[in-house]
Amino acid sequence: MDELIELLSEDEWRKGFECLKELRPNLRVEKFLEGRESLISRGYHLIGLVSEGRVVCIAGYALHPHVERGSEFWLHDFVTLAEQRSKGFGLKMITYLEEQAKKHGCQRFLLHTRDDRLDAHRFYEEKSEFGKYAVVFKKEL
Repeated sequence: MDELIELLSEDEWRKGFECLKELRPNLRVEKFLEGRESLISRGYHLIGLVSEGRVVCIAGYALHPHVERGSEFWLHDFVTLAEQRSKGFGLKMITYLEEQAKKHGCQRFLLHTRDDRLDAHRFYEEKSEFGKYAVVFKKEL
């Protein structure tokens, strides 16, 4: 049976790392674990979808303040293991996250993704009913 759980302990984060590494290939487990407590203390939540004892889909989110809307729900990290895609895990996770956003009184569910991730764009627009909203600019510091 599939189960959605919040990953809290270092061991749980370690179990989710294999999945997250597909989205963040340059991330090293030591750095990932080193930042865990700081991220959690700032409101970051890491959710794992566990199937057959393995994290097959992972999502990291946080609520961000907004001057007009109170809080907005921001999805920062979201990926399903490549060999587990198109099995409904991503949609199950998005549905759960939408429930969390509503539970926290958020009016918007936002995410950002690289412009070259066309399969992800298709998933968000066709399966999850997200619409394009804005452009994100970045500057490396």
